Amino acid sequence: MTGKNPLGNSREPQSYEGLNVVVPTAGWQLIKSTRNPTSNDKKYPVGSLWINTSNNTCWILTSAPGNWSEFAASVAGAIISITGDTGGAELPSSGNFNILGTANQIAVTGSAATQTLSLIGPYTPATYTAHGVLLGEGTSSIAATAAGTNGQVFLGSTGADPAFGTLTTSTGLAFTTGAHSLALNVATGGFAVVDQTSSSATLAVQTMYVTDNGSTLVTYTLPATAPQGSVIKVVGSSAGGWKIAQNANQKIKLGSNVSTTGTGGSVSSTNANDCVELIASVGGASTTWTVASYSGSLTFV
Repeated sequence: MTGKNPLGNSREPQSYEGLNVVVPTAGWQLIKSTRNPTSNDKKYPVGSLWINTSNNTCWILTSAPGNWSEFAASVAGAIISITGDTGGAELPSSGNFNILGTANQIAVTGSAATQTLSLIGPYTPATYTAHGVLLGEGTSSIAATAAGTNGQVFLGSTGADPAFGTLTTSTGLAFTTGAHSLALNVATGGFAVVDQTSSSATLAVQTMYVTDNGSTLVTYTLPATAPQGSVIKVVGSSAGGWKIAQNANQKIKLGSNVSTTGTGGSVSSTNANDCVELIASVGGASTTWTVASYSGSLTFV
């Protein structure tokens, strides 16, 4: 026996497997092959290099027996670092790079040299109805609703229907709330109503005053200012009657009848049930009021 392998190479017994082995003096070996090394390739000293010329990869024997690590891949070169949206380039640690998910959001599953990233929760079309809505569930997975109906809205955790908060009316308006509704109505002809039982009051616009003070005269005073077109109504309903006093520069007109301008002028009822409707024909501080309608007999001073 000459000690040669079947291919006639006396230096390397595995040459018949397609290996080209160079034995340098440093104690490691350089192996060129058309395949990657396996754990069965364990006859080489630690530090040996294995080059796969078919896929341009390079391997190093890191520990015996047969523990090979790839450190260069493809013609584009080895992957040295991985860069995400933020944080810059990250390097492997001890030859490993962790790809981690986020609890209740993203899961990472490794198998057969592959890392698969999946969203946690019912995200695939097979798990919820088209046009459904995804809802947060605190620390649990996102949940999906069924498709909503026309006009349907989300409700709070109590399941109660939405309700109006505290509502207040404006002058001459009334409201009625109901299930999914708010009805607005013009009240008393659009006027607020005051049952006047005291002997004096300052008139407010868009208000109807019902004089109700028995046999005692009720003295009303025009507002100091009023927008043009403002309306005030005074209704007689007691034996004492009523009187409308004026502020400086104010006056009340009815046809050719005009009250004295200023605080000395007034218009009064003659009978218990006399009524008057006044409109601010000139607005602002020097308000002129015109009688739009009346019943009974009015006295101008």
